Amino acid sequence: MNDSITTLVAAVAKRLRMQAALDASCRAAIPALWVSIGCALLLSYVADEPWRWSAMLVALIPTVAHGIRHWLRPITRQTAAKKIDQYYELKDRVRTSVDLIERQQSSPMATLQLRDTGEQIADARANDVVPLTRPPRASETVLLTVVLVVLLVWPNQNEEGPSRLHSPKHISLEVAQESPPVDDFMPVDSRGLGWRSTIRRFFDRSPPGVPRQTIGETIHRE
Repeated sequence: MNDSITTLVAAVAKRLRMQAALDASCRAAIPALWVSIGCALLLSYVADEPWRWSAMLVALIPTVAHGIRHWLRPITRQTAAKKIDQYYELKDRVRTSVDLIERQQSSPMATLQLRDTGEQIADARANDVVPLTRPPRASETVLLTVVLVVLLVWPNQNEEGPSRLHSPKHISLEVAQESPPVDDFMPVDSRGLGWRSTIRRFFDRSPPGVPRQTIGETIHRE
């Protein structure tokens, strides 16, 4: 009978630790996820792609740490026995039996007490005594996790896309920078600066993306 009592009490204590670890992890995850979302937004502008995923560690480390801390926190046998007594309405029979086992009582009265308790909990299950329930604010935790993942897989704002690099404005600026000045291929005639100022005004009114050398040769032929 002693083995059945101690086994049930140990199983209930284990599930109590599991529930406490889940609740603590969820409570720690919510503020940590908000900080992670802020870090992900910042890193999307100032960091390269691999470094953005480091924002996940901001939420993962405190969440796991709080869960492990509460999992390792011991649950006394008396606490587990009290939970069993409350669920099956045994009026402290399990607590009394656990106390007798810990003190190693072997009197006839103790033996009768342990036997009676063992019969009362013969069909008891730890899953029934401590069913694992959803942690508080679990929906908010899931929602924030989804938001964080979306931010991490979103294209990096620090990189220029191909459409921007090959836009007409970008190409026209490159052509203008690579083309020689108009004065390098325009002939000098007797009109001097007047002719050159006319060409410059014509060039200023020319459409973007047209090389300067092409404009100059066309005007020279004319």
